[in-house]
Formats: sequence, structure tokens, C-alpha cells
Amino acid sequence: MLAIVVIGLASLVSGWAYTNGPRPIAYTPLGELFVLVFFGLAAVGGSYYLQTLSFSPAAAVAAAMLGAFGAAVISVNNTRDLGTDARAGKNTLAVRAGRPAMNAVYFVEMLVPYALLPVLAGLLGKGWSLALPCLSAGMALQLCRRFVAMTPGAGFNDLLSATARLQAAYALLLALGLVL
Repeated sequence: MLAIVVIGLASLVSGWAYTNGPRPIAYTPLGELFVLVFFGLAAVGGSYYLQTLSFSPAAAVAAAMLGAFGAAVISVNNTRDLGTDARAGKNTLAVRAGRPAMNAVYFVEMLVPYALLPVLAGLLGKGWSLALPCLSAGMALQLCRRFVAMTPGAGFNDLLSATARLQAAYALLLALGLVL
């Protein structure tokens, strides 16, 4: 139980540090990594630990899968705000790396969860049922094409919510695949 308390306290402090404090994480190139760690590894891994009082490599892989989608949401947000963030002195990954690099970052964040499916299947000894999340791969590719083609700005708001919906659909299909 101490591990859950530590994860909880670290999450509270990190949540505060994300947009507050002397150097908010959200305004640095580490925002996407932060979301991967806390919305993936800490949230999913912590939930797994709370239910089983153990941790496994499979839980870490599943956590990375879902955390990658969370990081993709932040990438959309930061790319949408690239111009205003640069003028405001916010040094996000999008500001630091530029738009062409963010195209690649988003693509990787969106496709890594699919690439990790065989790893998770191998760790769990599962077969076809863990291919269920692949039903959402077409949506992921469509969102990648939209991301690359779209000009940063308000149009990214729909892309932001669509990326979050994809994360939810993937998580639902993954959960279904795990119980079958």
C-alpha cells in the first residue's frame, strides 16, 4: 500500500508542477514525456498494482500503450498552440522541435501502441484476442494524415478530441481483448 501512497503523492505534486511552480512542466519540452509517465505508467501501472499488489512487465507495456495516446493528445495541444506558445516564451516540445518534428512525434505516439500489441500478447500468452485494438488502426492513420495536413490553430480542437476518443476506443478494445 505504501507504493500507492507514494504514486498518489508524486502524482499530486507532479500535477501541480505541470502548470504551476517556478518552471511549469507544461511549458517545457518534457510535457509529452510527463504525460506518458503519469497518465500511462503511474495511472495504469498504479491501478494494476492496486488490484493485484504486484507489478508485471505486461502491465508496464499496457501502461506505455495508453500513455503514448495521452502524450499524443498533448502533442496535438502543443502543436495547435505552437505560435502563441513561442510568442509567450513557452518552450514546449512543439516550439523547440518545430512542426516537421512534431509530425513525426505524433505519428510515433499514435502507432507505438499498435506495435506493442505483439509484445503484450507474448507476455500474456494471448493470441488473436489482443488483435482487437487493431480495429482502431484505420482511425489512427486517418488522424496522422489530418495532423500532418492541418495548419496549427483552432482546427486542431477537433483533432484533439478525436485523439482522445481514439485512446478511449483503443483502451476499450484492449480491455475486451484481455478478457476474451
